[in-house]
Amino acid sequence: MQFLLWVARGLHIFSVVIWLGGLLFIGGILHPVFEYFKNLNAPLHLGLLRRFSGFVWMSAWTIGITGFFLTLFHYRLGFDGFGSPWDFFLIAKLFAFIGMTVIALSTSKLIRKIDDAIKTSPVEAMERESRILVLQRKASIILGISSVLLGVAMVVYS
Repeated sequence: MQFLLWVARGLHIFSVVIWLGGLLFIGGILHPVFEYFKNLNAPLHLGLLRRFSGFVWMSAWTIGITGFFLTLFHYRLGFDGFGSPWDFFLIAKLFAFIGMTVIALSTSKLIRKIDDAIKTSPVEAMERESRILVLQRKASIILGISSVLLGVAMVVYS
């Protein structure tokens, strides 16, 4: 049983690194490059964002399933109430994960909308959607970092 928990923990951490690392790469490197060249709605940029969405969903499923099993088999999990800091950190981490998943879903829909509208809409209409993408990415990065910090706090309090 310990081996399965070790594997689940490794997959969980690996998926978090993929998701958060990809968000930081897109937000810190890829987006500024396309913004510098005034080419945010380029087919290459949208193609890269679309491609990253697949990794997000693979990571989200892996994080959700492994997180469920890691929580279910953790010795601190009790159904007697909400009293310890570990319980608080677990609930906060769950809400951060749900928030990131909702943002990822809306981002995927927005990328498809931009991709469809790029053929018909003027550039000014597309700038609003691009700004929304940036805000969603920043919110997701903040939730991801806070989720990692909450995970560290859970380890400290376990």
